[in-house]
Amino acid sequence: MKLFAQRPRIVLFIVMVSLLVLVSADPLQATQRPVNGSDVVAAKTPAQEMPTDAQIAESVREMLPGLSIDGPTGITVSCQILDSSGTPVTSINTASFGSAANWFYYISDGQVSNTVNFWARPYYSPVTLKTVFQSFNVTTSPTTDIVTPFAIPYWGGLTRGVWILVVYNELLVGNYCVFTVV
Repeated sequence: MKLFAQRPRIVLFIVMVSLLVLVSADPLQATQRPVNGSDVVAAKTPAQEMPTDAQIAESVREMLPGLSIDGPTGITVSCQILDSSGTPVTSINTASFGSAANWFYYISDGQVSNTVNFWARPYYSPVTLKTVFQSFNVTTSPTTDIVTPFAIPYWGGLTRGVWILVVYNELLVGNYCVFTVV
C-alpha cells in the first residue's frame, strides 16, 4: 500500500491501462465473424418469430399510410427478392466485402412508371440499420420493371431478422414482400 501512496503516477497508469482494455474490448468477441459473407453465424439478437400477414400489413400501413396495394383501376404491382443468380428467395445472408449481391425486383404487370421506390426495413426493433431506400426517377425513359442490387451488411449480426420490402410508384401503387436476413 505504501508503494501506491508514494507513486500516484503508477496508480494512474494502472487505472488508465485498465480502462483502455475495457473500452477496446470487442463486445462481439464471442461471435464468429464471416470471412466472405456466406458463413451463417448465430446472431446475438432476441428470438424473432415470423410476423402474421395482419402484422406485416399494419407495419406497411405505418410506413406508407397512402399506399394502395390493390391499386386504382386494377393496376397491380409486386416485388421479389432475388439471389445473385436471379432466383427468387425469401432468405438472404448478410453481406461483407466480396459478397455476391442480392436484388430487389419491382414487377409492374405492364404498368409504365416514371418513379419507382424500393424501401426495405427490419420488422423488429431495435436494429442497427433502420432502412435501405432506393429511388429511380425514369421520366426520360419510363419503364415497367426494375431490378436493382442491394445488400444488408453483417455488422456483428445486428441486422439479422425479418425485413419488409415495400415497392411503389409515383401513384403510391405498390406492394410488399417479406424476407429474412440470416
